[in-house]
Amino acid sequence: MISISFSSCLLTLFWSSIMILLFSFLLKCELAKHNIGLSFLLFFSFLTVIRLMTPFEFRYTIALISTKVLPFIQYLLFYPVFHGRLYVYQLLLTGWIAGLLRNILITGKRYYHFQKFLKASFLPLSEETAHYADILKKIHCPQYMIDSCRFVRSHIVTTPAVTGWLKPVILLPELDFTDQELEFIFMHEWTHFRHLDLFWKSFLGILHMTFWWNPFIVLLLHKAEEAIELKVDKAATRNLTYYQKIEYLECIIKIQKHQMSLTHPSPFTFAFS
Repeated sequence: MISISFSSCLLTLFWSSIMILLFSFLLKCELAKHNIGLSFLLFFSFLTVIRLMTPFEFRYTIALISTKVLPFIQYLLFYPVFHGRLYVYQLLLTGWIAGLLRNILITGKRYYHFQKFLKASFLPLSEETAHYADILKKIHCPQYMIDSCRFVRSHIVTTPAVTGWLKPVILLPELDFTDQELEFIFMHEWTHFRHLDLFWKSFLGILHMTFWWNPFIVLLLHKAEEAIELKVDKAATRNLTYYQKIEYLECIIKIQKHQMSLTHPSPFTFAFS
């Protein structure tokens, strides 16, 4: 039998927070990243999310009796306010839902403007896009993906990025790149697309949008994105020579310098790191 109770929700928040702190610690530890691997750390973050989304008590769950902490928290949450018309937990729940609705509206508005920006900024078929397609061929991108790939080059884009659920769209800033730098960038972004990182990042975004009040979720979001970028960098540079890896890092520095030189931040946030 599966059930949900006040204590199960509270313990879910507690243990998921402990798992997030552990994930953050392991990600900072170079020895852990080397011995455990970034893939396992990301899988651990996935387990953390699953634990957070399942505040259930199962038939085999062992309940520990709390005589001080849990009763005190329960007393605070069920404390009557406004002359007994409401309880504290009802006010908190109302604030949670209001914040969630606000986040949904803001995210929907940003998504609408982003899609509008993409449709207005697609590069037409030209020698430039043909050149980009040739570079994608060099990194062994499948032909059907090359044919469906679209490109955007705009001053609004601060760093290279990839978007698109099924058909990739590669975004580039107004910055002069050599063919070697473009190859590094496309390799990085194609690795993101191939690993379905957009789905995982979107899911984390929904989680953050829902649990906006939980600082541990913000920590999980930042650390998971950091782990994803490190994993992609490792995969993208696996077959590069020592000097090519140096050029890859120099390309990242070039993009970061360009981003820091901008006086007006972009309305859209991207990342190539």
